Amino acid sequence: MRVAFLLSGLMFCVGCGDKIDHPEAADDCDPALQDCGSSTPPPSASTGGGKGGGTGQGSTDQLITWSGQVIAYADDTFNGGRAFSGTAEVSAAGLNGARVKAPYDGTAFKLSGVLKTETNWFLVQPQANAGVLPTLSPADTRVALSGSAAVGMAAELDVDSIFALSLSGSERATTRAQIVVRVVDDQDRSVAGVIAAAGAEVIAYRSAEIWTLEDSLGTDDSGLLFLGNLPASSNFSDITVNFSGSVSARVDARILAGAVTVITAVVAAP
Repeated sequence: MRVAFLLSGLMFCVGCGDKIDHPEAADDCDPALQDCGSSTPPPSASTGGGKGGGTGQGSTDQLITWSGQVIAYADDTFNGGRAFSGTAEVSAAGLNGARVKAPYDGTAFKLSGVLKTETNWFLVQPQANAGVLPTLSPADTRVALSGSAAVGMAAELDVDSIFALSLSGSERATTRAQIVVRVVDDQDRSVAGVIAAAGAEVIAYRSAEIWTLEDSLGTDDSGLLFLGNLPASSNFSDITVNFSGSVSARVDARILAGAVTVITAVVAAP
């Protein structure tokens, strides 16, 4: 069973084993200008397949404008926060795999030429060392002809604290990728007892407001799990995370070296 995934926490509004090897980046592919990820699209809950963000083709009538705010997640639940007062660059998939980007000035951003697609990966990159990390999150940009978006950024301290609290003995590697997953059912209720498998150095689960490596129980009632130090490159790439325990499912996620991917995975209720 494949699962759908949505933008974690903020959703789009104003106010998912074995080690996976990733190829080296191609010299002629600039992730700032083009989506260099796998051509395999992310899954759809209803069809088992769908259009992946960044690989779309077509005409300009498939393009929309998205505007909004950048949010700094408040804590290590990566769900809600406050407006980020610093500057950043926001990018998303445009036509024929191109990346469209716009500055965020501490108040708002406006992205023109965003591809209408089931899964469009938005990347927020802080312009200075402001204690936040480049963050990837997906959104369905087909929902309106134009729209507003609050996109989130993960705090460096919160991600680093997961490594520390889990007693993994590892630290965040800037050349690798991190993924935060909240597992929910179709009523947006967090799912407990989910165990993850992926090619990560560290797999941790939130438990009673801390993080643990214990996978016999899987997720607690927060539905939160963390995949740390995944092999990644300076180009976008896709990986599959397999779920077992209380559910049997899998989710595809997009990663980038140095960035945190934050997703909500929707699964059938156990």
